[in-house]
Amino acid sequence: MRPTPITVTNTLQLADKTMVSQYNWATSRQDFLGAWHSIRETICRMNPDQPVVMNRLREILEYNVIGGKYTRGMLTVMTYQFTREGPVDPEGLRKAYVLGWCVEMLQAYALVFDDIIDHSITRRGKPCWYKRDNNRDCAVNDALLIEHAIYWLLRETFGGTNNYQYILDELLNCSLLTVIGQTLDMAYSRKGEPPLNNFNMEKYLSIVVNKTSYYSFYLPVALGMHLNSIHSLDVHSSAKEILLEMGGFFQVQDDYLDCYGDPDVTGKIGTDIECNKCSWLVVKAVELANHHQLEVLARNYGIPDPMKVTLIKEVYRELQLDEEFSRFESSAYDKIVAMVTENGNHLLKDEFILLVNKLFKRAK
Repeated sequence: MRPTPITVTNTLQLADKTMVSQYNWATSRQDFLGAWHSIRETICRMNPDQPVVMNRLREILEYNVIGGKYTRGMLTVMTYQFTREGPVDPEGLRKAYVLGWCVEMLQAYALVFDDIIDHSITRRGKPCWYKRDNNRDCAVNDALLIEHAIYWLLRETFGGTNNYQYILDELLNCSLLTVIGQTLDMAYSRKGEPPLNNFNMEKYLSIVVNKTSYYSFYLPVALGMHLNSIHSLDVHSSAKEILLEMGGFFQVQDDYLDCYGDPDVTGKIGTDIECNKCSWLVVKAVELANHHQLEVLARNYGIPDPMKVTLIKEVYRELQLDEEFSRFESSAYDKIVAMVTENGNHLLKDEFILLVNKLFKRAK
């Protein structure tokens, strides 16, 4: 019988669809952050003969790993708790925190690269790492330092254990898929002939599933299960189907917030229009636009000029894409809840409902 997770309180009716335990996200976030200092200092001792590099690494980690929502890392810990047979022991929880922070570090180095590629200005309410002191060239190497620190920490924590190879393979595979997704993102962000040729739903989904869905949703859950020696392909596959759907839901929200979100809340200034991104908004605009609107999109999308950005946003307004998004969000939410209710793995059903409720109507 699965034990009650550490930070679960009373039950609550969510989405009028199912009774699940109310997970205390605030307490879990506090506990997760509480584990960071020790993990960071362990990493910064990996090469004591190079204090200059280790001090630099500490600064890189603090600036780029800290400051997000920590949903990915907390999801790893939550999965470990929800799938644990028997009591959650302190050593097991420590390892879950290590894995959670490895996922957050993966996110951090991916964002350093992403911000350079997209010419982003802010991230999490502060200048992007490469914008600090105009250290663009150093930032590339800094991202590689974060990446290699992950694999050092994994070996230090799990080397020689029965679950090490499963955990390592999962991280390597998801890292590869993320790079593939980034490559597709860059390929489809180039001006095509005709200009709007790259903006269709098939290409968009190929970016999303590789660049976002695997590492943001499947990876944290897979690692939490592997930590509990749950390696069954059937269990992982049933979870993956739902989690990849959540990843698509999440990315469409991100695309919407890039255009319509409040930078003071999201912590970043959107640049998808200027960077010619294959985003959900432009894909839907191409689907819905009339001939004149398509001409406006073709002439103005992907050009870093505030006046042209305004023209694109005016087409979005004419097409009522904010209402289109609202309909999508409600429909996608209902679809995911139905998938969880009908097909959700019994070990993870409650967790998936908690997660989709956290995502629904998010503002950042």
